[in-house]
Amino acid sequence: MVLQHITFSPLLCECVIELSYEDTDNPPENKLWFFHKVCDKHLPIVKNKPPLKDNELKQKRDSISKHHQTLLENNRTRHLKNFDNAEERKQRKETIKVLAKSKDTEQHALKMDAIVQEERRREERALDDHEDTSMHRLLTGIYSPYAFVAQEVYDKIIQENAEANPFVENDG
Repeated sequence: MVLQHITFSPLLCECVIELSYEDTDNPPENKLWFFHKVCDKHLPIVKNKPPLKDNELKQKRDSISKHHQTLLENNRTRHLKNFDNAEERKQRKETIKVLAKSKDTEQHALKMDAIVQEERRREERALDDHEDTSMHRLLTGIYSPYAFVAQEVYDKIIQENAEANPFVENDG
């Protein structure tokens, strides 16, 4: 059981919300994790709300950033394992081994191996970029002024969505 999260923007406003859910929930039960942004429409609900105490705020931020880092590390491990174990890559590596055994084809093996290694480095760079972007977005969100004091805004958004789309709530 792993806590997952998803970024959500309602259709009726410009709030940006991070929801969490357990990956074993069927159907997933979304819970408010934090707000990236409270829109102008909903700002009056939280504008004068007192912020969390420094130690509670630090604990929430640390917990979320550590959890997100773990998810990113697990994603990297899983992605690279799948990449390395792809049937085409395995076949190319076997071909390289065979080609490397002969003086006549050794040069082709070296070139193919260089290509295979560069493809792996490209995957790692893409993961680096994804992780950097993801952490940047998360950190910006958890350091937003209303990140952890906007439960009432979330409740209001759920109510507004239910009123605007009454069939979505009970579509079975």
